[in-house]
Amino acid sequence: MTTMDIIKELTDELAIKNVYQSLKEQQMQPEYSNLEFEKRVQLLLESESFERKNKKIKRLLNEAKLPDKTASIEDINFSIANRVLDKSLILELASLKFIENSNNIIFTGFTRNGQILPCTSIGK
Repeated sequence: MTTMDIIKELTDELAIKNVYQSLKEQQMQPEYSNLEFEKRVQLLLESESFERKNKKIKRLLNEAKLPDKTASIEDINFSIANRVLDKSLILELASLKFIENSNNIIFTGFTRNGQILPCTSIGK
């Protein structure tokens, strides 16, 4: 059994499969061989962390059941006369700083008055 086979088994057992994939990628690219051991381990762990965060975001978006999965902030028309949307507030909410501060946001207004697009744009 080769070293890579053992590493694959261990990464599977420890549920850090992306570390193994990243290691294989590092081995194919010569620029990684010049890095210090600690730096290479750091890159492997960062890759695993990044992949886990992406999977979590994808799972949460799927669970959110947003009505329009293609909505984006650019789609919002702020110049509609009967709509009172503060563009700077929507853009600030789109930065998602409210999540870092553990805050929630609630959109209120009459039914069919245009809350869906800003909500799904921020949620996406």
